[in-house]
Amino acid sequence: MYWFFPFLNYLIFPILICFSIGVLYNTSIKKKYLLLCFFITFLSIFIQVINNAISHRILLFIAGPILGYWVYKCSFKSSILVYSFGGMIILLLFFYAKHYSFENLFPEVSSNYLSILMITNVALIAGIELKQHETISILPAFGGFLLSLLAMGRSGILCSALLLLWILLVRINGLSTLWKLVFILGLFLIIGVIFKFYSPVDTLNNMEVLGKFNHKGLDSHVRTNLINEYLSHINEKTILLGYDYKDNPYYMVYKHPHNSYFALHHQIGFVSFILLFYIVKYWLKVLKKNIVAFIILFSLILRAYTDVYLFPGYYDFIIYFLLITFSGYNTNEESDHYRCRRHGAYLIRYGARKCWI
Repeated sequence: MYWFFPFLNYLIFPILICFSIGVLYNTSIKKKYLLLCFFITFLSIFIQVINNAISHRILLFIAGPILGYWVYKCSFKSSILVYSFGGMIILLLFFYAKHYSFENLFPEVSSNYLSILMITNVALIAGIELKQHETISILPAFGGFLLSLLAMGRSGILCSALLLLWILLVRINGLSTLWKLVFILGLFLIIGVIFKFYSPVDTLNNMEVLGKFNHKGLDSHVRTNLINEYLSHINEKTILLGYDYKDNPYYMVYKHPHNSYFALHHQIGFVSFILLFYIVKYWLKVLKKNIVAFIILFSLILRAYTDVYLFPGYYDFIIYFLLITFSGYNTNEESDHYRCRRHGAYLIRYGARKCWI
């Protein structure tokens, strides 16, 4: 919502911090996990003080993991999440029908950020459904792909298509042989009818986004130049403290690296290597535990390579939630059943039965 109404930024951040403090107070969190979060945050503040560029958003390095842990601990009515996301998709489709574009949809960011909104919501809903051993919903992934396609951002289309295709494969794999055949035949029938009566081939060929794919693939000379410019200024000092690009003429035009990882290094220097080491470490553990969660994480990580929306950001908690839930992370060494202290909530540990409190 803060993309649509930027003034909400002034409300979301303090609410998120206060909520994280509440979760920290009311929930038993493994000390090792908390100490790592505080250690990375402390080092990040230290780097920013040296660079004279302290930012309040550094607190998201603590709030993100805590919120991710809270999502992991509690259960949700997934149908409410699906329907509310569906309502948002319908409103955005009405906007597109009126303007034939998503330009000026967000007051302060590019319309390509729409795909970030879609991918993060699809990843969160699918992750919660997977954690709660429910059937993963197709409609959020389909709606997310449709809007990403209309937004015409190549990386957004790629990542949302990856999510949609993988969720379709998961759903098909869970069907009997007969229903698999019915599903595949039905899908080909729908595609055949669309091509027969609406002839979308010419329209697709003329779409700007396909022209980008045909001529450039996934490469972007702007992003490539920004990365090369950043790397060209790396030396003994900047690799430790991060490169301050505010006076770089190239960055003055584009404002940021369009890459979450280079933006992270810019903000906290060598501490970014520590954070990314742990993320990659637990991401590889997810690969051994749950391939579906691994692909969901991959789509989020890949999208972060082409835009600045993670580390630190309001969507970091999704990364931490998926890593905690599906990496085999053990939050209580004495018991396999974990408890939420409030609202009589229950949670489901991956690979275990439901635990009601």
